[in-house]
Amino acid sequence: MDELRAKCYLVVVQRQKEKQFIELKMSDNMTVMQYTSKFTELSRFIPKFVSSKRLKMRRFEAGFAFYIRN
Repeated sequence: MDELRAKCYLVVVQRQKEKQFIELKMSDNMTVMQYTSKFTELSRFIPKFVSSKRLKMRRFEAGFAFYIRN
């Protein structure tokens, strides 16, 4: 029973991290370093979204605040 619970817990955590990664955007009070750190932390859980350098860079840039992207 504990093994099943642990496995289900991991799936739930994985889904939460995936959702956080997809929704990650640089907020007004977040520095570039903070955003980079959070991006790196969450990207470890979602390797399919950053499977190439090009994909990773696009994802990374998409989360920047508007004033930085321009």
